Amino acid sequence: MTTVRPNHTQGSSIHVQRKAALPHTDLGWVELTDHFVATVGRHTGEGTQLGDLLVLADAVLAPKAQFALHAHEHMEIASIVLSGELVHREPDRALRIPAGSVQWMSAGDGIVHAETNPGDVPARLLQIWIRPEHTGGTARHHVAAIPALGPTFQGISPNTLRSGAHVAMARISRGRTSRLVVDAGRALYLFFADGGGAVNGHWCGAGDGAIALPGRVQIAAHEASTVVAIDIARGSAQSNF
Repeated sequence: MTTVRPNHTQGSSIHVQRKAALPHTDLGWVELTDHFVATVGRHTGEGTQLGDLLVLADAVLAPKAQFALHAHEHMEIASIVLSGELVHREPDRALRIPAGSVQWMSAGDGIVHAETNPGDVPARLLQIWIRPEHTGGTARHHVAAIPALGPTFQGISPNTLRSGAHVAMARISRGRTSRLVVDAGRALYLFFADGGGAVNGHWCGAGDGAIALPGRVQIAAHEASTVVAIDIARGSAQSNF
């Protein structure tokens, strides 16, 4: 994961992605905002990836709603359940993913699945797609509780991830500051699930994201904030950032 370095490291360049300016899709049964490449609705295929990070969808699935079964291959997919509950369905089994949990699915040579909201309240999730370092292999998935969050980012990526990416979360209290450093050849995406604060002096509100290039990053919470950090290889697939 992105680590703390001495203060003489140069400050990171920051590019804020405002929720209000991002593609938004509302199909009734699912509503989502796409921070990179869109996968559902009229914006499907639009957007620019960030190195190996292809998709970050901030989605709300209506009660009793479900995606149709569909296939993936050669992709690492995280579903972070922020509220409500999801069920991961495959043709022959189902797996519960409660609020405060994350599922990492390594599609490998192929998997057929779908997410369902079995509850009576909406389910909010983040779905993150990351290009694997190596293709192929048997599909697998792993569900775990998100660690107890505090001002220090806690990793939620399992050891079985077929990628050098790292995903972590923090709960930063109002007035507190968290510091990270992005290493050379990497990029960091910070997503504010709620609250708001400044990233190297750039304001981010709930639903906004910030791309940080190599250097120091300081996150100052102006409100109590849940922040997701995705540390990614910039890779050969360069973005516009």
